[in-house]
Amino acid sequence: MNNESIKALLLEDNPDDLLILEKLIRSIPRLDIRFTTSKNLSEAVACLKNEQYDLIVSDLTLPDSSGLETFRGLRAQALKTPVILLTGVDDEDMAIQAVREGAQDYLVKGEINANLLLRAIVYAIERNRLKEERENLIKELTDALSKVKILSGLLPICAGCKKIRNDKGYWEQVELYLKEHADIEFTHGFCPDCIQKLYPEFTNKGKNSR
Repeated sequence: MNNESIKALLLEDNPDDLLILEKLIRSIPRLDIRFTTSKNLSEAVACLKNEQYDLIVSDLTLPDSSGLETFRGLRAQALKTPVILLTGVDDEDMAIQAVREGAQDYLVKGEINANLLLRAIVYAIERNRLKEERENLIKELTDALSKVKILSGLLPICAGCKKIRNDKGYWEQVELYLKEHADIEFTHGFCPDCIQKLYPEFTNKGKNSR
């Protein structure tokens, strides 16, 4: 993540704590972090409705929310954005519960330094990226298995023209249906029976009958 620009949203209503956090962020040489600050959950939700952020760093106790209510409010508005929580020692158990519910990490106020903040940010973004990749892979595999199930079931086919009735009830050529539902391409040719029927002059039987 060297030289990578990170767009972060910071939620902190205490001016002194916010100043410390901003100084720590600016002191990290390996990351370019551009941040927006909010003093309460309502302001943060408004920001999240208008902008996408790579990271949220939030105090658990704000003027208009506290504890898990704060985290859940952020989570509801930005489900896929990694969240790092700031907490006092008295709130540590609550922060652990928030991690169980999806927060990426928490930092205890008064114990934060540049290296600890750097590690928390990098790990939070990386874990979130891996989580999204895993979810996308699961979705792709689920979609693929769904198509396999379609091909393994009963397939209506016309006894005359050999067209297949698709999932929407329309009849289509068998090769079109299979190309859509399987990873295959077709090459065309003629079987011996069709050659004999369509081009008898090119078969031994056709030659012998003259």
